[in-house]
Amino acid sequence: MGELRIAWLNGWIYSAIFMAVALSAYIFARRMTSFAWMSRTQFGIAGMADAIMTGLCIYTIWKPIVYPGVLFWAGNLLYVLGLACVILAIHAFATTPSDQAVTRGIYALLRHPYYVGSYLCMIGIGLICRDGLIVLLTLVSAVPGCLSAKWEEQHLLQTFGPAHTDSVHDREQ
Repeated sequence: MGELRIAWLNGWIYSAIFMAVALSAYIFARRMTSFAWMSRTQFGIAGMADAIMTGLCIYTIWKPIVYPGVLFWAGNLLYVLGLACVILAIHAFATTPSDQAVTRGIYALLRHPYYVGSYLCMIGIGLICRDGLIVLLTLVSAVPGCLSAKWEEQHLLQTFGPAHTDSVHDREQ
């Protein structure tokens, strides 16, 4: 295993962009998500996914970008797709009134584009840095992330009823 050292061409460049975009949801969203509906256990399990992802972003400070190669380009493709999902999710969330379920834009195609995009970004960074630990821990963080998504679906169903699962295509027919 190579030595860990901070350098300007390390994975932190990708992580910093991802974190800036992901955290912009709190700036641009006209509504904030409350997690008061979650039990302490659910909140703790959901927080594990966030903690792992944040830890991985910090870890990339020491991980060099490995260029060129197939993994570099595949990682960049996944990263860009993931970042697009996150940006589109934030836009749809921010432009939907708070008393309505978010079902338009990318939410008409994916139920949890923010989660999917985040995981794609981190797997992409793992490939770009050729670090299997980043990929593995991203997949591990998907377990509590999927549980959180399941609990969110239940909460949204209780809050908005079946309207929250409607897609643009369903409403046009």
